[in-house]
Amino acid sequence: MRKKIVTILAVLSLMVIAKAQAMTELKDHQLSLVTGQALIEMGKQFQPGGTSSEGISYNGMTFYKAGLNAKLDLNLNIDKLQLGCTSGVMNGQHCDIDIDHLSLSGMDNSASRAGSSATLTKPYFEFAVKNDQSRTLREITGIRMSAEQAAGLLSMGTENSTTPNGLNTFSGYMNVQSDEASGQIHGLAHTSSAYFNAATYPVEGKMVVFNASGLWAEFKTTNGGFNIPAMSGLPFTADAISVNGKRITSLPINTTISVPTIYLDNSYPSSGQVSGTGASQTVQTQGGPIDAKVTDCSFFACLVAPEGRTFTNVFMSGSIENMKADVTINQGLGYIHSLPVDSPFYLSFQKEPVNWPDSANADVARQGWWMSFKNEVNLGSVNPVAPIDVATLFPQIAAQVGSYLSNHPANTNDIGGVIGGDGLDVDIGNVQVPNPLNLTLTDLQLSGQNFHPNCFGSAKFC
Repeated sequence: MRKKIVTILAVLSLMVIAKAQAMTELKDHQLSLVTGQALIEMGKQFQPGGTSSEGISYNGMTFYKAGLNAKLDLNLNIDKLQLGCTSGVMNGQHCDIDIDHLSLSGMDNSASRAGSSATLTKPYFEFAVKNDQSRTLREITGIRMSAEQAAGLLSMGTENSTTPNGLNTFSGYMNVQSDEASGQIHGLAHTSSAYFNAATYPVEGKMVVFNASGLWAEFKTTNGGFNIPAMSGLPFTADAISVNGKRITSLPINTTISVPTIYLDNSYPSSGQVSGTGASQTVQTQGGPIDAKVTDCSFFACLVAPEGRTFTNVFMSGSIENMKADVTINQGLGYIHSLPVDSPFYLSFQKEPVNWPDSANADVARQGWWMSFKNEVNLGSVNPVAPIDVATLFPQIAAQVGSYLSNHPANTNDIGGVIGGDGLDVDIGNVQVPNPLNLTLTDLQLSGQNFHPNCFGSAKFC
C-alpha cells in the first residue's frame, strides 16, 4: 500500500510540474532570437534585431542560409577555374570568370607559403528564393558560397612578368586600393632617357631682339636638339578603383604625374643631369645647339633676319616648367596576381540580378557567375617595372612650348649672333606648360605583384 501511495504522489507531482511548465509555441522570428551552439546552422535570414516573420527580402526575394559554426582552414590550388562559359561572345570573352593557376593560402607570401592556410570563419551556402509565400510559384533564383570572414592570400598565374597570365576575365564587385590608410592608389613611376629632336618635333615661336617688341621674328626649329636624362621615383596618386561588371578584362587607372622642371643651360654636358629625388627632382640639360628658320618677321627685324633665313648653332637658356601628364593606364587583369583578402568574399550563381544580404548597395550580382569582395582589396603600391617612354610626350611638349613662345617671345641680346647667323644665344625665359599632357599606357608589369608559388620546392604551380 505504501508503495502505491508513493507512486500515485509521484505521478501527481509530474502532472503538476507539466502543467506549470506547459510548452508555448514560438514563432519563427522568436526562434531566431534564441542562440546556442551547433555545428550546422540552417534557417531563414532575418534583419539583426528584426521581428518580421518574412525575413530579409530584397526585390521580392527571401534568403535561406545553411552553414558551419566553425573555422575552416584551407590551402588549395586550382589549375583552371572557368565558370559561366557560353558559346556566344560577350566583351570578347566566353566565360564569366576565367582564372588560370588559382591558389588560396595563408597570408605568408614567402617560400613557406605552401605550409600556411587561409581561414574561413563560419562558411555557408545561401539561397535566394523568389515568391517564397507561394507554394506554386516559389523558386530558387540564386545560390552563393561565402563565409562570415575570410583571411588569406589569393594568387593567380605562375609568375609576375611582362606576359599576362592568371586572371583572364572577371565578373563581380571589388574595390581596389593601395593601402587602408590612404584609401587610394599610389605608386612611383620612372622614365627612360630620350633625345628631343628639334626637326622631328619642331617648335614654332617668336623671338625679339633687346626685348624690343617691334623687333621680332617668328621661327621654326629644323635641326639639332638635346638629351633628357632618365627620371626615377616620380610619385602619383589615383582614386581607388571600383570594379563592378561582367566579363571585365582590364582595370582603368587615371592619375596625374608632375614632370620635373627642365633647365636649359649650355654649361651642362649634352647628356644632361638629374638632381634630387622623387617629386623634388630637377633636370638640367644642354640648351642646344639647334637650327631654326625664320618664318615671318617685323619690318626692321627683316633687315637682318628675313623670312627663310636659317640660324645655326642656336643655344638656349631658361626652363620648361609646370609640366603635368594626365595618365590613363589600361591595366590588363593578367598583370594582377596577388590579392590579400581579409574580409568576407563570395562566389555566387544567379538567374537574375540579386543584391545579397550584407553586400554593398552597388554590389548587385548579375546573371551568371559573380565574385565579390566586401572590403577593399589592398594591392600595395602600383609601381611599373618598365620605364615610361617620355618621347611619346614630345609632340605635345613642342606644341605647348611653341604656343607659349608665340605669346611670350624668347629674347636675344646677341647682336653678333643675329648678324652672323651662327652661334646665337637665346633666352626662352621660364616657359610654362599650362595644359596637362595626355599619356595612355597599357598592360604594365607591377613590381608589387610578385608572389611565391603555393608549392614546396621549385615548382611554379603544383
